[in-house]
Amino acid sequence: MSVQLPLPFKDRIEKQLGKKAADFFNALENPKPVSIRLNQKKYAGPLSADRVLWSSNGYYLTERPSFTLDPLFHAGAYYVQEASSMFLEQAINRIINPDEAIKVLDLCASPGGKSTHLLSLLNNESLLISNEVINTRLGPLQENISKWGYSNVVTTNLDPKSFNSLQGYFDIVLIDAPCSGEGLFRKDPKAIQEWSEINAANCVLRQKRIIQDVLPCIKPGGYLVYSTCTYNPEENINQIDKIIREHDFKSIPIPLTPEWNITEASMNKALGYQFYPNNTRGEGFFLAIVQNQQCENRELKKCKSLKQYKGDIINANSYLEKPELFNLLEPFPNEICFLAENLIPEIEQLMGYLPVKKIGTKLGEIKGKDFIPHHDLALSNDKSGKIPCINLDKTNALQYLRRNQFDYNADQQAWHLAQYKGLGLGWVNITSGRANNKLPMNLRIRNL
Repeated sequence: MSVQLPLPFKDRIEKQLGKKAADFFNALENPKPVSIRLNQKKYAGPLSADRVLWSSNGYYLTERPSFTLDPLFHAGAYYVQEASSMFLEQAINRIINPDEAIKVLDLCASPGGKSTHLLSLLNNESLLISNEVINTRLGPLQENISKWGYSNVVTTNLDPKSFNSLQGYFDIVLIDAPCSGEGLFRKDPKAIQEWSEINAANCVLRQKRIIQDVLPCIKPGGYLVYSTCTYNPEENINQIDKIIREHDFKSIPIPLTPEWNITEASMNKALGYQFYPNNTRGEGFFLAIVQNQQCENRELKKCKSLKQYKGDIINANSYLEKPELFNLLEPFPNEICFLAENLIPEIEQLMGYLPVKKIGTKLGEIKGKDFIPHHDLALSNDKSGKIPCINLDKTNALQYLRRNQFDYNADQQAWHLAQYKGLGLGWVNITSGRANNKLPMNLRIRNL
C-alpha cells in the first residue's frame, strides 16, 4: 500500500535531498527493519543474524516474531530497538573514559531504549538518572530498566526545568527530544496523521525550551547529546547551531565508517548525523554532540542522607552474589533496596535538590516478621546464584508469565526463582506443597 505523505513534507524533502528524494520516498514503501539489542549480562550472543554495524550488540531479525511469547524478552535478555537509534553507542564511546565514574542524565527516557543502552555502556561506578516527564510513561520506563538488571540507576518524574538547580552536576545529558516524528512514518502510520507544519514548529519551540532548561546542569567540559527521530533541519542541525551561537559550546565530531552510509549534517560550526532509510538499514534519526567550554566549576552542597537498613531480617548474603559491594538502604518505609557504596554520596547530593521515584534495585519489603523479595531482584544481574530455582521450559514459562498453573519440581518451602534458560522471570513462593505465582499482575501476559 502506498504511503500517503503530507504535501508540505514531500516538498521539503525534495528540496532537502534533491535527486535522492525519489530513493527516499521509495524506501518508505519498503518493509521496516526489525532489530534488537542484546543484554550482554544476560545473553552475550552472537546471534546468527545480520549485525547492526554501529552497535556491538545490535542485530537485525529476518521477521518480526511475537516478542510477547518469548520468555527471554520478559527476562530482559534483549531490547527491541530501532537500529538507527543504536548509534548512541558511537556517541557515548566517543566522549567517555571507560575507567572514569561519571553522572549521566537521560532526560526524556521512556520507554527506556536509550537508558538501557547507556547502562550497558557505562561502568558500574557511574550513575544514570533516568527521567520521564510524563507520569503515565514512567511505569514502562521502570519496567524496562528493571528487566535490564542494573542497580546504578535512579528514576525521576520531573519537568526539565527542575534540573536547572543542579548547576554543573552532570558529565553527560542526553536529550532524546520530543519531535515531529517524521522518522516514524514507515513504522507508525499515526505519525503521518499527526504531522503538520504547525506541530513541527511547536516542536522546535519545545525543544529549545528543554535545551535552555538543562544546559546549566552540564559540568564544565561535559557534554550534551541531542537526538530526534525526524528529518526536519529546524529540529535538528539548526538547534545545534543555536546552542553553539548562543552558549559556550562546541560540536564534537563522531568518526564514521563509509559502509554505514550515515549522512553528516553541518551548519556554520555545528555538526550532526542524519539517518535516511534509503541510505541506512533503519528509520529516520538524528544525533549530535556538543561540549561545554566553560571553565568555572560549581560546588553543590550535600543536604540529604539516605537511610541505611539496620534490621536483622535480611541475610543479604543469600540474595546477592557479592553483597560486600552494596549497601542496603531503606529510602521508603519497609522497602529495602541495594546500591553500590560509592554511589551513595552522589545520590545524597542529588536528593538534596530533587525528589526521586526509585533508587538502585529493590531487594524486597518487610511485612511483619517476613521478608518478601521484590520482582526487581528476580531480574537483577547482581542476585545470588544460591537462590532456590525452578527451571521452566517454554510452555511452563509462558504459563507462569500468564499467571496460570504450571508444572514445577520443588518441594522446599521457600521463595524460589522461576527461571527460563537460566534467566530469572519472577518469584514463586512454595508453601504447604503449593506453588504461589508472585509475578506482578500488571506484568502478566494477557493474551496467549
